[in-house]
Amino acid sequence: MAPILQRIAAEEEQLERSMLDAELEPSRSRRRRSGRRNEEEEQEAKHRERERQTRRRRLQKQREQEERNVTLSYEEVSSEEELELYFKKSKQIMDCFTELEGKNLFLIQTSQETEKSLEDLQRTVERTKHDMGGNVQLLKENISRLDEDIAHEVCRCEELRSNYAKASSHVQDSKLGTLSEMVHEVYARCGLSRDGHPETLQMLAVIESKLEELISGLEEKYHEDGALIMQLEKEKEKERRNLHRQRILREKEEYKDQRKKLMEKRAQEPVYVKRGKKLMARSPPLVKEKKEVKDTSEDEANAHDHRVFGVYIDRRTQEPRTDPPPIDEDIAGAIKR
Repeated sequence: MAPILQRIAAEEEQLERSMLDAELEPSRSRRRRSGRRNEEEEQEAKHRERERQTRRRRLQKQREQEERNVTLSYEEVSSEEELELYFKKSKQIMDCFTELEGKNLFLIQTSQETEKSLEDLQRTVERTKHDMGGNVQLLKENISRLDEDIAHEVCRCEELRSNYAKASSHVQDSKLGTLSEMVHEVYARCGLSRDGHPETLQMLAVIESKLEELISGLEEKYHEDGALIMQLEKEKEKERRNLHRQRILREKEEYKDQRKKLMEKRAQEPVYVKRGKKLMARSPPLVKEKKEVKDTSEDEANAHDHRVFGVYIDRRTQEPRTDPPPIDEDIAGAIKR
């Protein structure tokens, strides 16, 4: 075994020298370059350690194979002498222990890396399950809400059909005329072409396709930059409320002007002199009622949108609604005016 062990030791020394040169060369290049992270150096050290362990295992296997070959070719002859000790020096035992410790260290590092990868995969799976569960729940809620809206629309269609069947021809013609005028107004506000004098149904189809195109464009922009779309929606909503408030104020001013003109007209008329005793009240009122002014601009805007388009946006849920909004008598009178 002596020449075989010498040859294996020479090979091992040559490999160690080549590995040392390979390790020194990147270290020189790293001194010239800057900006390298410690993580890359640790990874390189781990890689070199793995290669060293692999080389040691290969040499160990080669040594064991040579030992088996020598053992098979050896013929044992009993000389009745005491067997020679395997370990002659204490350093040999320490070398064996050092080699086994290196192998154990490599296995421990490999198992730790595997456990870390397994933990990362488990966290990824849990996070994916949580996200998918939330998406599924949201889709179920949307489906149930859409089913409710569809059922409500079906009931409304049945009610409209029954009312349309009960109404007289004159009432039907008047309603159709009103709807046609509203469709013409919406068509004109959308700025669509009137070439060919389209009919009411054709205009409705063109308006619907235009709305679908705008909605799809908004969805694409929302996926690209959702914050910008939300900001623009808030600005447009604020602008719409301001316009609605200005229109209400303008209508009030016009109403005041009409009353003022009526009062001036009455003032120019001849004075009617009352004759006889003036009627006197028995007693003045004890309690004066205070009139509460309620801001109904949003409700009036919703009622106006529902009256024109048949749909309005609920500000609390930010969802389109097709059922008529709840309004009181004051709002209804303002809308009629």
